[in-house]
Amino acid sequence: MTENNVQKLITRKSLWFLMAASLLVSLFIGLQTDIRFDEGYTLDTTSRGIIYAYHQAVGFEEQAPLYFILLSIWRMLDSSVLFARLFSILLAPFIVWAAAETAKRYLKNIDPILPAAVIAVSSQMIWSSIEIRLYALMLLLACLILTAFYDAFVERNASFRTRFVFVIVCVASIYTQYFLGFLMVGCGIVVLTVTRHSIRSFLIATAAIVLASVPMLFILAGQMSEVKGHSESVYGGLPLMRSIYQLTTAMIVPLEWITNDLFRSWTLRIVALVTAAGLLIRWVKKPDRDTVALTTITAVAVVFLTAANYYLGEHGVQHRHFSVALVPLVLITFAAFHQFTSRKLIYALTVFLVLANLGHVIWTNWNLAKPGDSRRVAQFIATNESDNEPVLIFHSDAVLAIREYYRGKNKLVPLPQENSFVEWNPRNNVIRDEGQLKTAIDAAGDAKRFWLVTDGWCFQGSLLFNCDILEEHIAKNFRVIDEHKFLEPTTVRLIERR
Repeated sequence: MTENNVQKLITRKSLWFLMAASLLVSLFIGLQTDIRFDEGYTLDTTSRGIIYAYHQAVGFEEQAPLYFILLSIWRMLDSSVLFARLFSILLAPFIVWAAAETAKRYLKNIDPILPAAVIAVSSQMIWSSIEIRLYALMLLLACLILTAFYDAFVERNASFRTRFVFVIVCVASIYTQYFLGFLMVGCGIVVLTVTRHSIRSFLIATAAIVLASVPMLFILAGQMSEVKGHSESVYGGLPLMRSIYQLTTAMIVPLEWITNDLFRSWTLRIVALVTAAGLLIRWVKKPDRDTVALTTITAVAVVFLTAANYYLGEHGVQHRHFSVALVPLVLITFAAFHQFTSRKLIYALTVFLVLANLGHVIWTNWNLAKPGDSRRVAQFIATNESDNEPVLIFHSDAVLAIREYYRGKNKLVPLPQENSFVEWNPRNNVIRDEGQLKTAIDAAGDAKRFWLVTDGWCFQGSLLFNCDILEEHIAKNFRVIDEHKFLEPTTVRLIERR
């Protein structure tokens, strides 16, 4: 792409409107929504400077460190929760711009504003932009990998500058989120099969990326053994394929907000079938270079995400991880539908995807609360508690989010035990027996009454936390005085010893 062509897109008012819309939606939701426990870990990791952020990111979070280092620097200006979230929110318009630039390169016959409109209201993009985690940065880098690769190795007569930019983007990606490497593998296969004129320059770029990423490769090797240890069982076969299908379709057409199961399932099947048919027809008719490149990168990313899910176990790869493929999947859908050579169909697809995503955004954020409803729970207890009424919280990770908002006078007691910031292990949430619970509750003091908060999270993949043991212990040893429901399935009970 020439500089003049890039300038034409960035000066379009429609693109600026979409960028502004994504920012405003993210601001509206993000400034009013509480945090979930993962964000509580981020706040701790980024609270004590760059060195602590690096150490915790690599050791405790078991993640690549760049996002946490950047956020720790950002929070030196203001340590508040809202300011930490603002880092992700401000990335939303840049993601929309980068998605438009990606579409312009790979979808020559489609107005890039159309797929950019879908990304601007994408439920996954909005979710990422209000999360104090690395996912918004990951989405932006995924787009930049695709655009930098196209400019450096798909276009002929690419300059040294474009290839240098590709190396920088890829290195930044490896130091941000490992799954972004799947896109790079796809780029390499495109070079080997489609743009062979770039093989030599791509090999040089790859050598530079690998050399710069050597420290992360050693770190990743250690982290893999730890993360694998969090899985309880092998996850494959039809359940794995069904999970990948659901993750893929949810990236493009999130319809969980529609209550009619039959309508939802058949809508997704129709979109999947039309997309598959369009791509098949395009391949049979000798597809253009850009479509082959885009399809190859997307397919490779999905295959590697599937392999990662198999290796890491059930729920090892979730929506937030799968979003590395969000933009390629949306673009592939547009490319497939365009095969039917109907401009009205493309506009209809755009409207449908925008409405589907808007519906999901409204549905998931209607209560302006995240899973656990930590702010309302904390405020409710602080308003209604009396002296010597410790707050029992299960699962134990949930204490992080509640602690951020609780201004009461009683002790917060995570069950079955407090998780340390040395090593995160989901097994710390597993209740072994009633004796363990009794010990933890008695350690809170000689109180007669307690508040009990349960957030409904009873498993991690196939690892069960044994919530039934907690309920049995409460039923035998306490009576429930009061009970209040919050964002499902969070419940707050005031209990008293029998």
